[in-house]
Amino acid sequence: MKTVVISGSRSNVGKTTLARYLCGIIPDSIKIKLGHGEVKPDGEPHFYNTEISYRDILMNHSDAACLIIESNRILRELKPDCAIFLEADNPKPSSAATKEKADIVSGTRISPEKIEEIAGRLEIGKNIVRRMAWLSGARPEPVTAVVLAGGKSSRMGRNKALLPIGKKTLISQLADSLRPWVDEIIVSGSQDGGKLLPGVRHARDFAVDAGPLMGLYTGLKYSSTRVNFVVACDMPEIDLFLLRKQISFVDEFEMVVPSDGAAGIEPLHGIYDRSVCGAALELLESGERRMKALLTVCRSKIVEMENGAVIRNLNSPDEYRTYRGS
Repeated sequence: MKTVVISGSRSNVGKTTLARYLCGIIPDSIKIKLGHGEVKPDGEPHFYNTEISYRDILMNHSDAACLIIESNRILRELKPDCAIFLEADNPKPSSAATKEKADIVSGTRISPEKIEEIAGRLEIGKNIVRRMAWLSGARPEPVTAVVLAGGKSSRMGRNKALLPIGKKTLISQLADSLRPWVDEIIVSGSQDGGKLLPGVRHARDFAVDAGPLMGLYTGLKYSSTRVNFVVACDMPEIDLFLLRKQISFVDEFEMVVPSDGAAGIEPLHGIYDRSVCGAALELLESGERRMKALLTVCRSKIVEMENGAVIRNLNSPDEYRTYRGS
């Protein structure tokens, strides 16, 4: 029987969400949660008190091919086939020893050699291990964040990117939230990008007033990586679970965008292969300016948002005031 252990620097870092995703891609796997207290009637189907031994867990699930266990403590008695560590701010001091045992650590790069090693231990394909890494917040290859900042902010009445959010600007808050998860940030579209976000690369649109599709084309043209997360500068927060879910499909699709069903898709929170640059140019040359037009010419994946995920844009003064008051 194979084992994957998911640990974290503290509680509420997404171990349960990740375990559920991994059960969807690792064949014949079962999710096990270790915790304190008694299992609730509507709670986890395989919940055990944290003091249970690994031997007892094996006896109860001997028919499973792989156990995916959420626990830090179990690593004291078990060396799993793959250990995953989810990093977060304000970690517990005791989590440092757990992190040292991990094969996959969120917010870090993972080498092809390590992916091959984990695939051998778990006896699964390297493509599955790459998806495991992406879902965990680790990067099998470099990632660029392209922040689109070329709009006129006409509804807001002033440059949205420079709106104060606490002691930061809107665009700097967005950039700070992205830095642990990407290798480079490019601000695309703005004619005065250096004033918006000092210290990162800036790419001026090749044509002005050509819409977000031009900003996407420009950003991808300047990017040096295959994998790119393209996001609007007026999004104050990034849902990391949604981002990880989207990026886990990057080896199969050129364009991965989310949808909340009612409001439709959001191409300005998308994962784009750099090859989309060519398709974007062809659309622009035909007079097209809508990013959604790429869905018809690229290998595309629409990911449904879940667990109450919301993509928030600050387009108007009312939306800005509401966000600041939330």
